[in-house]
Amino acid sequence: MNAALTHLIPGVTDFTISQNRMREWEIWFTSDRDSSYSAAVASDGTLRVLALLAALYDPAFRGAICFEEPENGVHPARLRSLIQQLSALVTDQLSEDYLDGPLMQLILASHSPVVMSAVTSRSHDEHGCAVVFADMVTEIDQEHKRTRRRTRMRPVPDSAGQPFLEGLADGIVSESEVSRYAATAALEG
Repeated sequence: MNAALTHLIPGVTDFTISQNRMREWEIWFTSDRDSSYSAAVASDGTLRVLALLAALYDPAFRGAICFEEPENGVHPARLRSLIQQLSALVTDQLSEDYLDGPLMQLILASHSPVVMSAVTSRSHDEHGCAVVFADMVTEIDQEHKRTRRRTRMRPVPDSAGQPFLEGLADGIVSESEVSRYAATAALEG
């Protein structure tokens, strides 16, 4: 876990957990300048990454982790690396090896094109990554002469053009839609 943390959080080389005089648990980070600082002064992004890595590296954990907006508090330049690291830690339930590792799913909800770009890249197909694109659409009810807004959920095809779910009423996201949205990732960092 230390290697993952030091890779994702620039300047952090280690962390320790200890109990203080009041019997409260504290987390201390060691920087590459050989100084230590308390988690009380660490950024929200650092704490979010540490909490997520702790859950992912827990050998007793066998379940799903839901992580809303992983982009919050994480520098955009580090976000792609975070997503790649998380994907590598999740067990692919379609592989024959998953019985030896923890049965784990990672469910991300994000508005970030950086996250979308990272999870739709070719390198993530091997991890059994599935992406669902949600957007708002307006439907016209001709009979009652009114409109309504609803959320449309559509699967994003993998690099071979295959959606992980087939037969949805709303169809699939086209490659050009994915490309247009992912291209805005350059604007975020």
